[in-house]
Amino acid sequence: KTDNLTENDKKLIEFLFYTTMEAIKDKEVVSLLPGYNCGACGKSGCKGLAIAILEDKDNVDLCKPCKEITKNEIKNFLEKH
Repeated sequence: KTDNLTENDKKLIEFLFYTTMEAIKDKEVVSLLPGYNCGACGKSGCKGLAIAILEDKDNVDLCKPCKEITKNEIKNFLEKH
């Protein structure tokens, strides 16, 4: 029940939910990437690329060692979440 919550409380809950969901998505994208941390994409490893992918799913194409099937898997994951 949220009747007793202030507007700030509601904003904080919304923020915490959003950041938790983004962290879950980030972790999932990192787990789908090859994990070489080669930097060939121009980012600081797979974690950096995952952040860029969350901003724009087409950034998955920057991953040079990533197979096409994996790129599609990442794009499909992001479309569902």
